[in-house]
Order: sequence, then structure tokens, then C-alpha cells
Amino acid sequence: MSEEIKKENNPAEPEEQQENQPNLSRRRRTALVGYLAILFAVAFLLVALSMVIENKRLQSTKQQIEDRSKQTSATLNGKISELQASYDALQKESEELQGQLDTLKPEAERVPELEQSLEALTDERDELAVERDKLENELKKTTDDLKQAEALLQEQESLAERTAAVQELLYQAVEADENGRYEELEELLAQIEPDRDLLCPTALEIYESLAID
Repeated sequence: MSEEIKKENNPAEPEEQQENQPNLSRRRRTALVGYLAILFAVAFLLVALSMVIENKRLQSTKQQIEDRSKQTSATLNGKISELQASYDALQKESEELQGQLDTLKPEAERVPELEQSLEALTDERDELAVERDKLENELKKTTDDLKQAEALLQEQESLAERTAAVQELLYQAVEADENGRYEELEELLAQIEPDRDLLCPTALEIYESLAID
């Protein structure tokens, strides 16, 4: 009986509850966006930290590759120079022996000995030429590997920059949504769309929730 009297005395109470429901929904939505923004900020910091660590690792790897390549190149160039010098010396000696052979041909007893020495020097010269070619090919391969590593490093650096940029755009989109700047929000979401695959799972959820809203 008392409840019926209360209802009769407060006929406007249901209307007030209905008016409060949108406010509660708006507050919940704001709280949800705030919570997601906090998650996004944490994820953004983790991504930024991982990018810094990865960038340092890549720079260290690049420096190691460059140092190793320079050391290898210097070693190989030194060996090639030594082999070339040995080759030239043997070539000169071979020419001298050939001249001696031509001069001493009348001395028939020495001809077989000189011919044998010349043949041995020729074989050694050919072996040195083969080894020189092998070292030159190894130097070329080392140079190619360094170029590939540098290209991969540049690609990863570019990807890291794009990831940081799209994360920053998403952070601006969350801020625009919280402040009711919906036109700016739509522009930011349109800029994020081509690179949405670069977002981490948490950031992607935030992006999709903003896009749905």
C-alpha cells in the first residue's frame, strides 16, 4: 500500500531514470575509451621500447657486418696483392728461364732439366692464378652479402618508422574522440586505414572500436 502511495506521489521518477540512462551509457563509453587509451598507451610504450631495442640491435649487427666486411676485404686484398706479386715474380722467372732455355739449347744435357723447371713453375703459376680468382670471387660474395644486409636494415627501419607513425595517429584519434572532435577523428582513421596491419592487437581493437563508433 505504501509503495503504491510512493508511486502516486513520484510519477516523474521513471522519466528521470530514462533521462539518466543515456548519461550512464555515455559515462560507461567514456570510461571504456579511457581504459582502452590506457591500454593503448602501455602498448605504445612497449612497442616504442621494443623498436628502440631492435634498432640498437640492428645498428650493432650492421656495424659488425661492416667491420667484418672491411676486415675480410682487407685480408683478401692483401692476399690477392701477395698472390699477384708472386704471380708476377714467377712470370718474370719463367720468362728468364725461357730465355736461358733458348740460350742454352746447344747444351743438350741441360735442356731436359730446364724444361722440367719451367713446367713446374708454369704449374705453380696456374695454381696461384686459380687461388687468386677464388679469393676475388669470395670478396665479391662478401660485398654482395653486405649490400643485402644493408637493404634489409633499411627496410626494417622504414617499417619501424611507419609503425611509430600509425601508433601516433591512433593516439591522436583517441584524444580526438575523447574531446568530441569527430571530423578530425574521421580524418585520422582514414589515415590509419592503409597501415592498420602494423598495429599491435590492443591498438587494433582500439582502432576498430573507434571506427565502429
